[in-house]
Amino acid sequence: MKRISIIIVVMIFCASLLVAQGITGKGIKAGLNIATLTGDDVSDDMESIFRFAIGGFLTYSINEMFAIQPEVYYSMQGAKLEEGDEKTTCKYDYIQVPVLVKVNIPIESSLRPNIFLGPALGINLSAKYKYENAVEVEDDIEDVKTMDLGLVFGAGVNIGPATIDARYNLGLTTTDDSEDEFDVKNSVISIMLGYSF
Repeated sequence: MKRISIIIVVMIFCASLLVAQGITGKGIKAGLNIATLTGDDVSDDMESIFRFAIGGFLTYSINEMFAIQPEVYYSMQGAKLEEGDEKTTCKYDYIQVPVLVKVNIPIESSLRPNIFLGPALGINLSAKYKYENAVEVEDDIEDVKTMDLGLVFGAGVNIGPATIDARYNLGLTTTDDSEDEFDVKNSVISIMLGYSF
């Protein structure tokens, strides 16, 4: 119920932005996540997995060079660990809400490059693991925090209404909600394609 309430609040926030004055652009984005887990309590043998992200964005231009870009998207994350014949895959699904400060780089070209930076709030929707050996076991991951805080930074380019960007979401807080609170953070590289309208 708590997660549903949070999602409703985020949706109301985004809807209010749509009718706000000063919105100069909006669009959709989808892309590939290269996700893993990092931290002091994560095995050095942890490997990345390929998953997906999809969502939308709004752009509020302060001037020709600076803009604020809030986004909301569904982000599939996780990692895998292989040891001999054993393989464990962890999959986390989030609603990510980054608020990016975007700097447009002025050049004489139809290409409009930019760089961006900002905090991102992640709302965990599900957390599951799959263990494969002689048998296959799937279950929920217990003790996962509902909220995840990250820092997003990257660069992109606009080509007419199309956009492409590469970004890194650096997890700042542990995802573990157990009494011991192990140090386990999300780490996600994303390649996103978008369209503005």
